[in-house]
Amino acid sequence: MSAQVLINPMVVVNAVDLSDHATQADLPLAAAAVDFTNFGSGGNYEGKPGIRSGTCSITFLADEASAKVQQTLFPLWAANTIFTLAIRPTNGAKAPTNPEYTASAFITSMPPVGGGVGQAQTCVVSFQLTGVIQRLTA
Repeated sequence: MSAQVLINPMVVVNAVDLSDHATQADLPLAAAAVDFTNFGSGGNYEGKPGIRSGTCSITFLADEASAKVQQTLFPLWAANTIFTLAIRPTNGAKAPTNPEYTASAFITSMPPVGGGVGQAQTCVVSFQLTGVIQRLTA
């Protein structure tokens, strides 16, 4: 079994590479369960997959510099902008072993300040994916 350690993942928000400020990323994908249970189901649940959806949570080290975290994300949040979000396990080229997950997204939560005294200032940003979620390998 081949296991992977995240060393140098890629995070791109609205065409801005924020990989050097991201410390954690989670990309759960889901499908709603649609109930088709009926009188003939014999007391068993019968279902089919319904609408697919995805969210993404990324922890960033805060940075107010030009083209960095806050100056990239806050305007997107403030304007309710839908933009492209792309994540890869490594910062290398797209490949079957390094797929890029990409989708249109918008920000649902963005705390501009976070952390405690003597700690790195971070912000955990939540994204809602919208439309088709792609897994690109080339």
